[in-house]
Amino acid sequence: MEFSRRAGCVVAGLLVLGLVALFAATGLDTADKIASAVCALLAVVALCWQYVVPAPRSAAVPPPVTAAGAGAVAVGGDNHAEVSTKFCGPAPPPSSGASGPASVAIGGTSTAAIRTDVQLWP
Repeated sequence: MEFSRRAGCVVAGLLVLGLVALFAATGLDTADKIASAVCALLAVVALCWQYVVPAPRSAAVPPPVTAAGAGAVAVGGDNHAEVSTKFCGPAPPPSSGASGPASVAIGGTSTAAIRTDVQLWP
């Protein structure tokens, strides 16, 4: 990408220098006609450019992670560490989609230990 950007700048600079030299050598009437033709050509090229050169693709966004339930752990992305969970006590009543006590949801990259300890007693 860097090479094509530099090449485009060099070509544009050479075009400007060439047109300045041409305008200096010819009369004002001829220079005006040439400038009009060059600008019309550049406008057509700029208009068609978006159909010729494909747009860069964006990276897909991973879906968000959720952890529901007591002691639940959900990891989205890369995890290079320990993930452990401990649950003691009677099971809590089912939730209505909300995260449970001491549940963990991680999005992205995790390099640290993830621990959750839930002790539910009436």
